[in-house]
Amino acid sequence: MNDHWDQIHPPAAGYTWKLRNSSSPIRTLLGRHADGHVAFMMEMERDYPDLLRHLPEIQGLNLDHQVFSGSGSYGLLVALREAKDEELFASLCDDLAACIEDLTDERQAVLSLLGRLERWQRFLARDGRRLLSTDSIRGLVAELDIVRYLVAERKRSAIEVVKGWEGPLRAPQDFRLPNQMIEVKSWGGAEGAKVRISSEIQLQVVEHPIYLAAVHLVEDNESTGSRSLNDIVKTTRSILPPEVVGLFEDRLDAARYIELPHYDAPRFRLNATDFFEVAGEFPALVPDRLPPATTDVQYTLDLAQLSAFRIAEIPEPADE
Repeated sequence: MNDHWDQIHPPAAGYTWKLRNSSSPIRTLLGRHADGHVAFMMEMERDYPDLLRHLPEIQGLNLDHQVFSGSGSYGLLVALREAKDEELFASLCDDLAACIEDLTDERQAVLSLLGRLERWQRFLARDGRRLLSTDSIRGLVAELDIVRYLVAERKRSAIEVVKGWEGPLRAPQDFRLPNQMIEVKSWGGAEGAKVRISSEIQLQVVEHPIYLAAVHLVEDNESTGSRSLNDIVKTTRSILPPEVVGLFEDRLDAARYIELPHYDAPRFRLNATDFFEVAGEFPALVPDRLPPATTDVQYTLDLAQLSAFRIAEIPEPADE
C-alpha cells in the first residue's frame, strides 16, 4: 500500500495540501479534500490559459485549473474520484512529479505534465486498467529479452520482430514470425526449472514450427547488474531503428505498460535462456492428444526433462 496521503487529514472544507518535494524548482503538492478524496497539484506562479483552457477528460480523474486569489498563484489540480484506485493514483502522481520536478522553466513543465496526462488518458481508457502484477512483469521482461535477442544477436529484421511480437495482443504464441512461432516463458525462484503452459493450443504445431524460449529470471534487488522492467524497456527501445519505435510503443501500450517509478522494482538478473524445439515426441498437451471435450488445459513442463529437444539457438526461418 502507498502512504502518500496517510498524514494528510481532511479539512472542514476545501483541501489540505502538503508540499511533495521542497528542493524542486517546480512545486508539486499532495492533498486531501473535505470529502476524503485525494489529489495532486502543480503550483504555478503564472497562468497559462492557452495551454490549460481545454484540459483532457481522463477516466476516474477530475482535472481543474484553479486561481488562488489570496496568494496570487495558480494550480493544475488532478483529483481521484474513487478511493479504490488510490494505489494506481499514487503511481500516477509519482510519474507526473518525476517528469517535471527537475525542470526550471514553468511553461515547459506545464507542457510536460499535459503530455504525461495524455499518455495516462490512453492507459486509463483501456479495460482492466491496473498496475501489472509481478507475474505479468516477469512475463513482459522475458518477452522483451527475446526481442533483444532476435534483433541484436540474431540480426533479424527489427520491423519483422516487433510486428511479430503478439504476446501483448493475447495471441496464442508470443511471437509469430515469418514461417515460425516462439512461445516465451520465464522461470526462477522456488518452483525451479519449470514453466507453465496456459492452454492446449499454445504449443500446438499447425503450419509453422514452434520454439519454446525459457528465460531464467532471478529477482535480485541488490546486485548492480540487475535490471528493472523500466531499464529493460529503455534498453530494448535503444536497439530499434526510429521507424520501429512507434510500433514498439503500441505493443507496450497493449501490454498495459506505462513507464512508472513503480516499475523500478523488482529488479532481475537475466541468466541464460534455453531454447527447445516443439517437435516429434515433445510432451505438449495439444487437442489431438486429449480426450474428447477436454478444453482449457493448463500444465507444467519440467525443463530438466526436455534435454532431447534443446537447441542452441532459434534457427533462421525456412523459406516457403
